[in-house]
Amino acid sequence: MDPQPHSHFDTLLKRIRETMPLHARKEYDGYPWLYGAIGDPSADIMFICQNPPPGGVKMAHTKYRHRGIEAQWRGKKPERFRRALRETGYLRNDQWHCYVTNVIKELVPPNEWKKYSTFRKRRIAHRWREVLQWEICKVQPRIVICVGKESHERVRCLVTDGLVDLGACRPPCRMLHYSARPRKGETAETVVARMVDGIRRCVE
Repeated sequence: MDPQPHSHFDTLLKRIRETMPLHARKEYDGYPWLYGAIGDPSADIMFICQNPPPGGVKMAHTKYRHRGIEAQWRGKKPERFRRALRETGYLRNDQWHCYVTNVIKELVPPNEWKKYSTFRKRRIAHRWREVLQWEICKVQPRIVICVGKESHERVRCLVTDGLVDLGACRPPCRMLHYSARPRKGETAETVVARMVDGIRRCVE
């Protein structure tokens, strides 16, 4: 049996489908386990990623869809993120002690996203601002950590433009993205260590 998500995620999924552009809805609806978020809706810490990558979603659908909502953030590189969360105590014994979401819920290939103009990226983020605002209002995080440069830029612009209100939360902090390539002389283990350091720095 698929793990049953918190009712928060059922409401979130409804909002996602209402916001999703028609051209992207059919593909998204093919993955009933894809909520665009996971974790504890009452947590103090919110991690905001960029958007679900189609390749990773297809892989997860093949290997992990039986896990329901837990099929999200799976695979070789997303597992780095889970490891970093375990090492910092935000994922313990398969129990989430944080909330993880995407600023954009559409499935956009990373290589395609890189080609988009800044204007187009901002326009897409603006489309999803009400969904993200709803999540922030429900979770009421004390700390927001953006996973990677792109996520941080999108969230920062939404806040600066007055389209998203973080409430009493401090300004969003940025950590290394889990798909980051190791620097010269580094290994995948080093990337995880840098992610852990980034999380700890953000919560200090």
